[in-house]
Amino acid sequence: MIKELDKRYLKGLVKLDKLAFKPLAKRLGKYSGKGVKEYFELTLKKGKLFGYFINEKLIACVGIVINRKFKYGEVEHLLVNPNFQKKEVAKELMKFIENYAIKMQLKGLRLNVRCKNNNAIGFYEHSGYIKHAYIMAKELR
Repeated sequence: MIKELDKRYLKGLVKLDKLAFKPLAKRLGKYSGKGVKEYFELTLKKGKLFGYFINEKLIACVGIVINRKFKYGEVEHLLVNPNFQKKEVAKELMKFIENYAIKMQLKGLRLNVRCKNNNAIGFYEHSGYIKHAYIMAKELR
């Protein structure tokens, strides 16, 4: 079951983020968890977050922030508990968020994915997304 989330789910979302990224540490770098809660809070403030539940347990999520001026949505936080990956959960969530975007009369969706996350890149390409831009980042201390 997919339902809209609010601030009451922040703790579970942070835990889900850690679970989802922990197995990727070798390819993507050490998981820090820094700023994760704040990022979820920002998405809740500016957009919507939806959770995928099995037996009332949050096992996956996806979010969207809408740019109303240009009529596109930014997909955020597609996360699936590793125990439920490869079971079509991500596919179902993406279909859900795409249908939501259509209801909101958006012209398109965009998303960011880490360049070394080949499984996610393959999933998005298989779902019809194309590489559009590179986002460069630098950590400042």
